[in-house]
Amino acid sequence: MTEASYSQTASTRNDPERLSLWQRFKRWPLVARISTLGCGGLVALFALLLMLAVIIQVVDPEGAEERASEAEEDRMAQEDQEAEEEAERQADEEAEAERQAEEEEAAAEAEREAEAEREAEEEAEREAEEERQAEEEEAEREAEEEREREERTAEEEAAEPDETSGQRNARSSAESYLNYTSFSRQGLIEQLEFEDFSRDDAEYAVDNVGVDWYEQAELSAQSYLDYASFSLQGLIDQLIFEGFTPEQAEHGANEAY
Repeated sequence: MTEASYSQTASTRNDPERLSLWQRFKRWPLVARISTLGCGGLVALFALLLMLAVIIQVVDPEGAEERASEAEEDRMAQEDQEAEEEAERQADEEAEAERQAEEEEAAAEAEREAEAEREAEEEAEREAEEERQAEEEEAEREAEEEREREERTAEEEAAEPDETSGQRNARSSAESYLNYTSFSRQGLIEQLEFEDFSRDDAEYAVDNVGVDWYEQAELSAQSYLDYASFSLQGLIDQLIFEGFTPEQAEHGANEAY
């Protein structure tokens, strides 16, 4: 080896940065000693370490048990943590499910309320339409009745003959008497004749005042009973005397007696 090569090799050994990885590994003190043992030495060293571990286990069992207990506690703590995390996850899932259920129920309730409101509006519209139709039908019915009355009045006016002045005056006088007191047909004719109306005008007036002679007999009977006492037959005879027919007299007396 030349002097230059030796000098380069020496500088490489003294400069750690220029050593290879294997050269650096061999320079560790323990490794340097182990590497001198060879394969048999390595086996012996491994057996020595194994025996040392057994001795430690036998000499210090409490330490091993403590380490085992710590390992068990760590495992149980890990399981508890995992159980807590699982419980939290399930609680979160249940809360989310409950929230979704509440939202769905709220949406369903809102839908039901909207449906009820819509049905109420439809019912109100239907009732309003029925009321409007009823009002229209009532108005049409009243208009029809009014038209029929007008037609009937026109027909009656067309069917009635023209009154003479004597007939008209006699009818007006007969209405005035009937508004004041009750009369029989014959008694009212005689009263009009007493006022100098002709027999024909008097009969015309009496027959066209539209009076119910049975009702007049009842009113006359009641008038007699208001100021005097009568037997039933005596009341009937008095009504016949006033010009009521026997049937009208019996009806008026029986109704008033």
